[in-house]
Amino acid sequence: MSAQNFRRDWTTPVRTVVFSIHQPSYRILDYISDYLILSRGSVIHFGNLEHLKDSIAKLGFQIPEQLNPIEFAMEIVD
Repeated sequence: MSAQNFRRDWTTPVRTVVFSIHQPSYRILDYISDYLILSRGSVIHFGNLEHLKDSIAKLGFQIPEQLNPIEFAMEIVD
């Protein structure tokens, strides 16, 4: 399935899609509206990519500008 078909078919307001992506690119991240990041059963972040920086900051980290925020989050959580 192409990314454009994915977006057309799965990004309607009435659908919830749960999936896992290994090393997502920024192109793929643009298609996702909300992220749920868990660590040891606790919610680290639930929301959009812009608010991820705030969630990471609450843990005492700052996302380097050159890094993909999701990859960085995966590096720091257990």
